[in-house]
Amino acid sequence: MSDAVVCAGTTATEEPDLSILIHAVARHDRTALESLYHACRQSVYAVALGVTRDRQLAEDVLQDTMLYLWEHADAYRRDGHPKAWICTISRHLAIDRMRKNNRSVLLESWDQIPDASGRRSAPEMEDDMALGQAIGRLPPEEAQVVLLSAFGGLSHGEIAELMQLPYHKVRYRYRRAIAKLRSLLADDM
Repeated sequence: MSDAVVCAGTTATEEPDLSILIHAVARHDRTALESLYHACRQSVYAVALGVTRDRQLAEDVLQDTMLYLWEHADAYRRDGHPKAWICTISRHLAIDRMRKNNRSVLLESWDQIPDASGRRSAPEMEDDMALGQAIGRLPPEEAQVVLLSAFGGLSHGEIAELMQLPYHKVRYRYRRAIAKLRSLLADDM
């Protein structure tokens, strides 16, 4: 693949054009798939974790999503929202995986939240664990909105589209969840 597809419309600090990458993946361009993986992995993982509440299953769904994109990228419409389309695929695959495994949501698996850097100090890890436990105590629909927004990087509009909810309902769930998290975290201190 040419560097033009991977870097089209981007600089070193910008995100690549996901739509261009998806179309390159449709032509079975492995470099484009790798770039798409790096651009979307955190969002896809956050969506999967929001549904499964299990880190291992979320990682499996991330891989399943990339395989699905490899096989079905040609189904993407250029006028769509690429990140929302990919996250919708991830959400459906996570739900399918939960049904296949006949599993319910595991609240006790929330010992840590996603960490993009992988490098955390001990106090930061303790804070992450406390936040992860607090998110685990939220109702599933509120936890999912927080994960998609804070860790998935999706806007409230993208979350509304992904979850097939009105925008105002997503904003309400997010605000309510943040208020509950503040209260839960204050109680733990």
